[in-house]
Amino acid sequence: MKWYIPFLILTIFSLISLISISYFTKVSSSYLFKYERSGGIAGFGEELEFYNDGRIVYKDLRTREKIEIKIDEKLIQLLKYFHDEIVKMQSINIGAKMGTADFFTYKVTIDGKTFEWVDTWAAEKEIPNKILEFQIFISMIFMDKVKKNFTNYIMTAEKNDVRIEAELNNYYYAKNEPINIKIIIKNIGDKTINYTSPTPSHPDVLLTSNLEHELEFTKPKFSKDTICIQVIEERRIEPNSFIENIAIINFKSNGIAYINIRFPLATFEKEIANLTMPIFIYD
Repeated sequence: MKWYIPFLILTIFSLISLISISYFTKVSSSYLFKYERSGGIAGFGEELEFYNDGRIVYKDLRTREKIEIKIDEKLIQLLKYFHDEIVKMQSINIGAKMGTADFFTYKVTIDGKTFEWVDTWAAEKEIPNKILEFQIFISMIFMDKVKKNFTNYIMTAEKNDVRIEAELNNYYYAKNEPINIKIIIKNIGDKTINYTSPTPSHPDVLLTSNLEHELEFTKPKFSKDTICIQVIEERRIEPNSFIENIAIINFKSNGIAYINIRFPLATFEKEIANLTMPIFIYD
């Protein structure tokens, strides 16, 4: 064997190793998407860049502030889920209605596609639900991991002089982890709201989800095993008053869980108000 052949083989293997390391480093740190927010009364300008390896780079375009952080694998799963969902959609460009002002404009750049929209109250047409979900989770990741001033996850909805408010202590949970959810139903009108419950023991709201789950109410105390007197109960909420229900829910599978809250609980009555709250369930 000629003296240079082992040396040549070693050199080739070294080059292959270097190329492989370079390739996988590039893949792991490649760009997922860019999220931008601008406008408002103060004229904000912000950018968030998300990467496959969990890095997030935040830039305040007014103050030149720059923050770089790294999130855990659980949230990387969430970001990749939204990447894969949004990249399948058609690009959108939803502007503001004539005469509106002081709204925010949002923009996502992902795999060569651009999605641009404004605040829902100012939008000239309906914004796709998947985009709004994405916006909710990005906003919470931003407040939680970048600004570090996340407290609780709260969503509200108003209809027929009723405000539903749902509150969780987080926006992502492990599969089979008990999740406490507080629900407030407030009468924001000037007339008494009358409704009925199937029994005196039932809660005031119907709570359902798209993912398999177990559910138990702790206020009022109620579960699928509760023995109830079979008597319909008349209930009411006076103006500027509210009722509170508290439940514990745990999910048996992973993914985006949509917690749907219907008021009142009785399906034989017309729905007065409802709220859907998305959360992320990881393995």
